[in-house]
This record gives sequence, C-alpha cells and structure tokens, in this order.
Amino acid sequence: MTCNIFREIKRNLHLVDNNDAPNTTDKMFKVRKLADILMKKFNQGNVSHENISIEESMVKYYEHHSTKQFMRDKPVRFG
Repeated sequence: MTCNIFREIKRNLHLVDNNDAPNTTDKMFKVRKLADILMKKFNQGNVSHENISIEESMVKYYEHHSTKQFMRDKPVRFG
C-alpha cells in the first residue's frame, strides 16, 4: 500500500461523529465501539487450551503518544 493511499483511507475513515463526542477521559473513545465489537468476535472464536504460551514483544516508538505505557520488566520499557 502506498503512503498516499494510506493517507486517503485515514482521512476518510471515521467511526464516531466528533459532534457526538462524550465528555470523558477515555482517550480511545473514537475506536471504542469497534474495539468492543472486535473483542467480542475474537473471544467467540477463541479456543482455550490448558497450556498456552504467548510471546509478547514491544517495538521501540520514538514519537509522542498519550497511550504509551511503562512496563518495568520488559526489554523495551516504554511502548
């Protein structure tokens, strides 16, 4: 995907009307409904087994973003 196509999609994809924005501290309110729907669908297809191992890694991110988290025990502590 070219950068121009990505920017065009990003510019035209809206999930919540900005005029209907609630007065909340939820920083992800614009994608909250979509995230809830996706989590519900993902959990429907989830087959849990007794022994599950998940490799979680973090990618270094140098820009400012308000949802970055600090995790003391990770190799990359902010991400």
